[in-house]
Amino acid sequence: MKRASCVLVLCALAVLGCSSQNKDTAPAQSGAQPNVAEPAAPAAQPPPAAAATQAATQAEPARAVIDTLMRGHFRQATEAREALIRGDMQGAKQAMQWLTEHQETEAIPQGFLPMYSAMQASAKKFGQATTLREAGVALAATLTKCADCHRSAQRGPKFGLPPLPAGTDGKSHMRRHLWVAQRMWEGLVDGSETTFPEAAKVLAAEHWNTDVLALKGNTNETVAQNLDKYIHELSAEAPQATTPDARGELYGHFLATCATCHRLLGRGPATPALQPAATQPGAK
Repeated sequence: MKRASCVLVLCALAVLGCSSQNKDTAPAQSGAQPNVAEPAAPAAQPPPAAAATQAATQAEPARAVIDTLMRGHFRQATEAREALIRGDMQGAKQAMQWLTEHQETEAIPQGFLPMYSAMQASAKKFGQATTLREAGVALAATLTKCADCHRSAQRGPKFGLPPLPAGTDGKSHMRRHLWVAQRMWEGLVDGSETTFPEAAKVLAAEHWNTDVLALKGNTNETVAQNLDKYIHELSAEAPQATTPDARGELYGHFLATCATCHRLLGRGPATPALQPAATQPGAK
């Protein structure tokens, strides 16, 4: 019996010893980690959606400045065009001068600054113009520079298409000329490949009616008819004008011819007969 008791005691001591050794050497399974230094956890990063929202929020002030600037460009270029159509060179120059003076370049991305500078250089040429034709070409060249930037940024004014004015009286005839001038202008500003040539087709179908325009017997009747002939020659050249520069030059000559005729007849559109059919710039 004594021998058996001793064996039992020795077995118990052996079990306790193994249990203690396992406790010291095996990793705990309850969540405790070995006593080993670990790298610091990376800083928490916002989820992608939150990061995008944060970037957009930071960009909003600059975008607001650009949109305001573009609306000013749109308004002033429109005023310059309307003044030039009336034959008002001084009024047109005042509107174009605004384009050369308003910089706001701190809000414009670096990649667009060369195009912005090119636009302002064209606007300065308008201020140096001494003839209606020089002014018309300079205005059109400025519009093509605007379109360069709009295409690159994939933003800009989006235009609607108001119906072509109907009627056979003199006012209706001139409203159609203004409709053409507006559509050509829009084609230059947004870089459309179809607007400009389609407007030229409408212009080609319009002809003077000296009775309707009360020019019969007027000493300037022959000159006015010659100007009308030149306008139709320009419209016939439109299909070959496939580049922005070529279309700009043709449009500049068209505006100058309108202005020359209005000066010659001593009358012209005092206010725009058609409102621009455009959303706010930046809507694209």
